[in-house]
Amino acid sequence: MLSSLCKRKLQLISALSALTALLSIVTVPAWSQSIKSIKLATEEWEDNTNADGSGSFFEIIEATFAMSDIKMEFVIVPYERSVEMTRNGEVDAWVAAYDEEEDFALFPEWHFDADIVTAVYKTSRFPDFDGIDSLNGKIVSWIRGYAYDEYIEEDMQVYRLDKRTSAMEMLVRDRIDIYLDAQAEIGVMTEDPDFNQKIKFNPDSYEFHEILRLKLFLAFSDTPRSRELIKIWDENFPKLLESGEVQRIYNEYEVETYPF
Repeated sequence: MLSSLCKRKLQLISALSALTALLSIVTVPAWSQSIKSIKLATEEWEDNTNADGSGSFFEIIEATFAMSDIKMEFVIVPYERSVEMTRNGEVDAWVAAYDEEEDFALFPEWHFDADIVTAVYKTSRFPDFDGIDSLNGKIVSWIRGYAYDEYIEEDMQVYRLDKRTSAMEMLVRDRIDIYLDAQAEIGVMTEDPDFNQKIKFNPDSYEFHEILRLKLFLAFSDTPRSRELIKIWDENFPKLLESGEVQRIYNEYEVETYPF
């Protein structure tokens, strides 16, 4: 009798295990298919994340998720706010984070671009400037929320500001020694004659020195939904890359660096 009962228990356990495995197989695709959109928060960067939905970042992200019939939604906010919105679960992810920039966030395997972090300084003040080591002991400024100090170990006095124009004005007036930003953002400002005239910035009197390159990622909130979106991203993006579409988008927006 005991042997027969044990056999029945074993059969029941086996049946329950098979049912659990079957449900897990069915559940994953159902969860994936239920995701119809991804909501992003991002700062507005010219030719990358334009307010009208155009730009190289937006086109790459949209094309990647479109492969799984997922539509892209977005809100334009300051960078620091985009991080907080992700932290609070108001959006699925923020755009253009550096790898492991925030402990709370989840990061995919694949980046979609890279920042060339550039130092701007007066040639006359630092004629012997020689890269990242030369930041030691300097008064350095960058945009609030950009965690450059996570990647630069030099001992700097840092001013975090909300506006790029404020940082550049401080640089012109010698209130800071060096301004750090993405090369593209610096180019947008310093190639604008009206901007240069307004703050009395003479490009010929300044040096633009590459400090480091940092890969750019979508950074996700820590949720089961985000984990599925990350899985979809990491499955789809390499296919988009292999198809040549990422290179085409880079060429369309005349992006000089191709970090793949």
